[in-house]
Amino acid sequence: MTPRRTRIAIGLTAAALVLCTNRAPAGTGTVVVVANGGNRSLSSSVEHGVTFVSVPDLARALELQTEWDARTRTLVVISGETEAEFIAGNTLVMVGDSTFRLPRGPVLRAGELLAPADALPALFSLLSPVALLWDDRERIFRTPADFGSGARDIVEGDARPNGRNRWEIDRIVIDPGHGGRDPGTLSVEGVPEKDIALAISVRLAQLLRDELGVDVVMTRTDDQSVSLRERGLTAVRAGGKLFVSIHCNAIDKAHVSGVQTYFLSDAETDEARAVARAENAALMYEEHADTLSEGDDREMEEILAGLVSDRFLKESQELAALVQRELVRGLRTRDMGVHQAGFFVMKGTLGAMPSILIETGYLTNQTEAARLRDVRYQARIADAILRAVREFKMRYETEPGR
Repeated sequence: MTPRRTRIAIGLTAAALVLCTNRAPAGTGTVVVVANGGNRSLSSSVEHGVTFVSVPDLARALELQTEWDARTRTLVVISGETEAEFIAGNTLVMVGDSTFRLPRGPVLRAGELLAPADALPALFSLLSPVALLWDDRERIFRTPADFGSGARDIVEGDARPNGRNRWEIDRIVIDPGHGGRDPGTLSVEGVPEKDIALAISVRLAQLLRDELGVDVVMTRTDDQSVSLRERGLTAVRAGGKLFVSIHCNAIDKAHVSGVQTYFLSDAETDEARAVARAENAALMYEEHADTLSEGDDREMEEILAGLVSDRFLKESQELAALVQRELVRGLRTRDMGVHQAGFFVMKGTLGAMPSILIETGYLTNQTEAARLRDVRYQARIADAILRAVREFKMRYETEPGR
């Protein structure tokens, strides 16, 4: 790569964007960016049914700088001190000190470097405060603001942290883990995790509505299969301000009990990696899961490692700590701590809202499994989460400098 030249950092404009592409089934085309009342065209190409979009065009639409080295076929996208390095034909993209793996390598078309459109929102979330979503069915890039009025505050003004505008936590997304074909873990008596997670979530949703007066969106309200990707999309489309995923734990040691709360980041312990692996196993119940191989599973772990955006990392960690504290106090159970791990279900939400995943107890522990099936114990879990969310909401909306 050529030596870095002196660059003038361009301020990131977090304007609401709507990106839409021609619906041509194959060949080249354009992607139209509608921003601040004007239109801008991006180069695009459909390769074997996959839409590729010009990376430099998208970067310019987000007011990011780029540098192109024709000799090495390397494009660098620059956001302040953070750089993303794309190389034609190479699926690995270096973003700062992290590695992001694209599903397909970038291609050169008419002198432009194009990359798979569906991978770019997650990657660009590491570079820009503008949160993008790719709708493959409609072939449209969207922002959270495009999906509902509650989301506009996320992308307007300076990006949090470091000077983000405060906004009211008025919409919370509750994600009951698993569902449908995916039972989750099973208790000793054969009770599936999906049923317990849903029961706790329904109780929590009602408490949040009644006690805090917030809107609540649930990723599922009955025993239905919802993909991990769709759960995250639901949260962002709804303009959620918090994302809370409810689960039950499992381990091959029957005596272990207690609660754990997670936020999305690289797993710090073997146990955290094991928990993430178990929850991410829900991918195997999704459409086309029978085509996944062990290699695909390893690749997914590598992708997750590159998807971590720190935009709401601090807030997610703070919310996780509050929830863990209240669960331990309210349930008088063992404190298994706050941990970080790579949960696929949260990968699409971290750039748009604080996101946590709660392991409410171990179904592999006979005593704790019996408690988790008890509606009174489920109510205590919901009450504890409510107290934590109330405190987080109060801090977040009223403390100066947040």
